[in-house]
Amino acid sequence: MSSVTVKRFVKKFAGSRSHYSIRRRDDGLFQIYRDDLFLGISQPYEFDDQSISGLYADVDGAQAELFRLHPDLEAQ
Repeated sequence: MSSVTVKRFVKKFAGSRSHYSIRRRDDGLFQIYRDDLFLGISQPYEFDDQSISGLYADVDGAQAELFRLHPDLEAQ
């Protein structure tokens, strides 16, 4: 199923970063992802994203869960 990123977030630490996003799926539900989980390892799956939560009816519910899991994120 395809999805569209509606919000992006970044977590900064020790000179590095992790990126997260909230995406709207074709069925209208929202899901949280960690983007480019394996960035920098020069493998075919380097740019794969990882879904890290369930499905949410609205973007606010997804964002609340993301901040519960990672309270140190900044909006991008």
